Amino acid sequence: MPTSQDLSTVWARMKSSGVANWNGVAPRLRDTCQPDIQPGFKIPANSTIFTIGSCFARNIEENLARLGYRLPMLDFNVPDHEKRNTRAAGLLNKYTPPAVWQELDWCAGILRRDGIVTEADCTRLFYEKDGLCHDALMHDRFALTKERMIARRQDAFDVMRHVFDADCVVITLGFTECFYDTALDLYVTNSIVQNDQLRADLADQIEFQSLTFAQSYDFIRRALDLIHDLNPAARILLTVSPVPLQATFTGQDVILATSQTKSLLRAVVGEIVGTDPRVGYFPGYEQVMLSRSWDVFTADLRHVSDHMVKSVVSSLTQTYFETDTKLHAQFDDNLTATRSAETKFSALLEDAQSHIEGGNAEAARTQAELALTLAQSHPDITNGALKAWRILDQAAVQLQDWPGRDTALQSMAALRPGACMVWVKLAYNHLRLSDPVAAKAALQKAKDTAPADHPTVHDHIEKLTERLKPVRLNKL
Repeated sequence: MPTSQDLSTVWARMKSSGVANWNGVAPRLRDTCQPDIQPGFKIPANSTIFTIGSCFARNIEENLARLGYRLPMLDFNVPDHEKRNTRAAGLLNKYTPPAVWQELDWCAGILRRDGIVTEADCTRLFYEKDGLCHDALMHDRFALTKERMIARRQDAFDVMRHVFDADCVVITLGFTECFYDTALDLYVTNSIVQNDQLRADLADQIEFQSLTFAQSYDFIRRALDLIHDLNPAARILLTVSPVPLQATFTGQDVILATSQTKSLLRAVVGEIVGTDPRVGYFPGYEQVMLSRSWDVFTADLRHVSDHMVKSVVSSLTQTYFETDTKLHAQFDDNLTATRSAETKFSALLEDAQSHIEGGNAEAARTQAELALTLAQSHPDITNGALKAWRILDQAAVQLQDWPGRDTALQSMAALRPGACMVWVKLAYNHLRLSDPVAAKAALQKAKDTAPADHPTVHDHIEKLTERLKPVRLNKL
């Protein structure tokens, strides 16, 4: 039942507030949106903060670490060939309310016992196929041996357990579209259904669900109650990720589906925060979505720009955290520098891409080299160097500059060792440069990093293997 308050009280509160009337919002919407938040608690400086949720949580944690906080999730690591991108913790992303609940429930059971992950703890989480395993709860495209999966689950537990001793837990919720395994009573990641073989094998037991308000509320409430059961002193901050859906399974326009899922989660979070004083809200969602500028997003208009993430974190820490004054001043200075550099970088890269599309490879190379220099001097530009090298690779192909392409591909491989197609391209390029030894080494890297369900890489591996047979090496 909704709570009621007398009319005179609410009218007086509205009139006396400096932020309750829309007529005064303009200064807080120009440039970047800055909503007013009245925190119910403060987190001491140098506290331990546990972050769980969507990819936006990864952005937040990396910036909070620069302000002197301890972020256990940054300790999670896996070999390069198991990563989907440069962030190992991306494997542990939890986009939906049931995903958050399931992982915490699994972790709490082991923590209450002895902290040692056994095969029995993992059996329900793995899909076995052709002697290898897929983790149903991780965002992983790589099938691994059961032994390695169990070992990685132990590594995940060793990090996740800190949700139950952290001073503050930050949860960013992504969306409400889910895939549910009816046989296992388990919500599985999109990575499972993206695998062509698994999707075919599991078609009769996995169903699509679009969660209701009640379902979403229940999963989040259970997750928070579990945290407070084992960590009573924990303060919890909730938000909704501003990153739109990559795709929707509802049949709607993805724009409408994004609005619906974010609105539902925002309403759920508002209901919880309004009734639990141990839980606060920070408006990262509103700061991004209500800013009157498209430069809050990267070029894909989906991922949030680095300078905007820093702006969100700066507002968050000023609201809820007692930060070191000197560190915060340095952080804000870095925010200003990052915004300027990111704006210039994006313009250079956009020009370079236009030149590529127009067939002017020399002009593209010039712009991309300027962008690369800028990215190397401002590492806060996420994947900046990688993006610049990709353009330089395309320019080298247009110019048939195979040594130049080798430099670009080698640099890309160093930045993204798990990218199997980069190794494939390197192998082909080494053949053009008459270096079969290097081609064989690149081919082996491609084999090591190729996921089972990649649509093209295995065909290329077969072709390269044939071309690099010993009998053919003598003909090169």
